[in-house]
Amino acid sequence: MFLRQHPTYKERLLSCDQKAKLSRTGEVRAFFLFVLYHMLCIPASVFLRMLNYPLYKNIDDNFLKYRAAFGYWSIVGNLHKAQESLFYKSISVKDPSLEIGLCRGDISSLFFGTKEFTCGSEFLYFTGAKAYRNYKLWKWVISEDLYNLAWKDDTFRTICLVHTIDHIKNLDSTLSELSRIVKDGGVLYMSGYSAYLFKPNIIHFILRNFNKSLAERFAESILKKRHHYNLLSYEEWNEKLQQNGFEIVDFKYFDGGKYEWFVNFLFHVLETGRCFEFKLFKIISKFMFMEKLFCFYYISIGYPIYCMVRNNKIKWGTDFFLKAVKITGNKNK
Repeated sequence: MFLRQHPTYKERLLSCDQKAKLSRTGEVRAFFLFVLYHMLCIPASVFLRMLNYPLYKNIDDNFLKYRAAFGYWSIVGNLHKAQESLFYKSISVKDPSLEIGLCRGDISSLFFGTKEFTCGSEFLYFTGAKAYRNYKLWKWVISEDLYNLAWKDDTFRTICLVHTIDHIKNLDSTLSELSRIVKDGGVLYMSGYSAYLFKPNIIHFILRNFNKSLAERFAESILKKRHHYNLLSYEEWNEKLQQNGFEIVDFKYFDGGKYEWFVNFLFHVLETGRCFEFKLFKIISKFMFMEKLFCFYYISIGYPIYCMVRNNKIKWGTDFFLKAVKITGNKNK
């Protein structure tokens, strides 16, 4: 089944994203962002509870399962995965199967539960190997390059890429390789950032209404810093996948709607500003009161958004999910 060797150890290390330690000024800045976080979340939680009171009488167990997916304080990241899980939890995994970009494996274990994959692929091999030991979700785990996959033609019936495709520079090469290794009639599941990623961004909103060139440069700087690519619309994904022998049979947006402006600010300004990384928070985060407070935020702010996605009421979103089927008889290899 294999055609090539794994990436080198140096390649794996170069792909790691190391954060610098906060300076004294950074500690103070993080503390004030932390205070601002609560000043926004407390009134927002109360307001949404009053506005959507009947909604909170029966909370979906699946939603609660993600309240600490990235740590109980990361309510935006946890909410993101709760929404994304609505699509992945019901997929059919038919062997031979492959999950690409499994990372630590914790999110995969929440998404797929008792479902098992034939193989898991993670560019950071040691991260993938640890995930294998912890979750046993894959029969084996390998490290490989998406531009040159280590599999023979027509190998898999199911391939999943959970928020992986938006980290890949050369999309055409990747889709060509995926098409090559998927059997006719096989299914490809993908999720990632969409063409609407900057729609609820306040800074981008101001810039694009006064100077579109500045807005584009602002977006490019953010994407370059965070290593995000392929922000495509449904029409663009449809064209790309058809060129590689796939047909989209399901396409959904999530992380969108009327509350997304607020959630976007919480994440891209406050959480990304490292408001939970100062020394004092590392101490107070151990108290049960803090965990209960953030759980209150998560449910109050997140549940109305989760329900909109669950009830298919999202017309646009910063993220997408799609299911595509390999067209029988396609020879695009």
